[in-house]
Amino acid sequence: GIFRSSFPVMDNFAFIQTLGLRTAVNLSQEQLVRSARSFFSTAGIRLVELGGSRQGDSSRAHMQYDMLKEALEIALDASAYPVFFMSSSGNHGVG
Repeated sequence: GIFRSSFPVMDNFAFIQTLGLRTAVNLSQEQLVRSARSFFSTAGIRLVELGGSRQGDSSRAHMQYDMLKEALEIALDASAYPVFFMSSSGNHGVG
């Protein structure tokens, strides 16, 4: 399955654990808090950071294209499932 959300907080970790995730994808330019990073690491969930600034890319449109392309590649890769897409707010940008 594919899931989407805002950044998880400690109150969410027990539920997220029940999803059996293999991959978590951060689409936000903001970094996850340490507790969320630790949770994904401890749970054996691969964390992919796509929203951070990319060195050498001065074009915002180019950055968005690359991020979208990588996100779609992950979404189409059955070996990444179940996958969890997230951003700082979890609203329209992730949906």
